[in-house]
Amino acid sequence: MQTQIQNLIIDSLKNLADELENEELKNPTKETKIYGIEGNLDSLALVSFVADLEQSLSAECDIEITLADEKTMSMRNSPFRDVETLTQYICDYVAGGGAITYETSPTHHWHTQRYRQRLKLTLFAARAYCMWLLQKRGQYSA
Repeated sequence: MQTQIQNLIIDSLKNLADELENEELKNPTKETKIYGIEGNLDSLALVSFVADLEQSLSAECDIEITLADEKTMSMRNSPFRDVETLTQYICDYVAGGGAITYETSPTHHWHTQRYRQRLKLTLFAARAYCMWLLQKRGQYSA
């Protein structure tokens, strides 16, 4: 299962390589940085990647998971650091029956209000970006 999940993550990154004109994403490995410091994706590309990956996990592995939720995004150690970390996060999710108890930042509650405001703006921008991508691919018409 772990290898299959890792391959789906790698395939999702490859799908973005041409759109982002990012050579490193054309041949990702388990060490490939996804998001954050030295990451290959910005916040909008991360949303596209997550949507593609969630769909692949559902179709190929029958895993229903929401990767871009508040708990995941506010974790002290982001699961989006690299392919290996994200693979392990998803495997832990499956092994735990969908209940992951990773530790959140100690200042999590203090930042929650500010985070929600930023998240709303990011989700609005991400929705616009996803609609643009779908239009570009011919899968959406306004």
